[in-house]
Amino acid sequence: KGGGPGCPYPDERPSSIRRLFHSLTFWGLICDFIATTLAFIYEEFFHLLPPYALSSAPVIFGAVAGVALIVGTGGLIWIKAQSDPDPAGADAPGMDYVFLVTLGLAALTGMFTLALRESSAMGSLLVLHLACIAALFLTAPYGKFVHAVYRTLAVIRYEIEQRQPSMKVGH
Repeated sequence: KGGGPGCPYPDERPSSIRRLFHSLTFWGLICDFIATTLAFIYEEFFHLLPPYALSSAPVIFGAVAGVALIVGTGGLIWIKAQSDPDPAGADAPGMDYVFLVTLGLAALTGMFTLALRESSAMGSLLVLHLACIAALFLTAPYGKFVHAVYRTLAVIRYEIEQRQPSMKVGH
């Protein structure tokens, strides 16, 4: 949060809109992980095969994840398109777009798969959705997706350094 009224992004006025879109994207990924884990538990431990009822936990968490990811990634793409590219460096925006577009497409195709699961298009949509998921994982090491790992490690290192006693000169 930075202790202020928000960052001046994409223009000069402080705003929390970027934080909102980041939060939607983050919590969408968390809900997606929960939905996938619950679907695994349903199938492997309860021997319930998909498709699950619309009122089931995997579908509810997956739907919340899909909406959050579509809005979050769409918003971040919109903000990024309006922002000054110079501070990020020459190559960074391209990989940022790859991650956001791939994540947004994975969410969008997942929602289409859910919405059209009773139709004859379900099989093709599922293949398209799984292809988007595969593309997301293939591009993950080269884009912002690893940001979560690096940021977590940086916060842990900072906390460790803050707890260490100061080194005195000459001792």
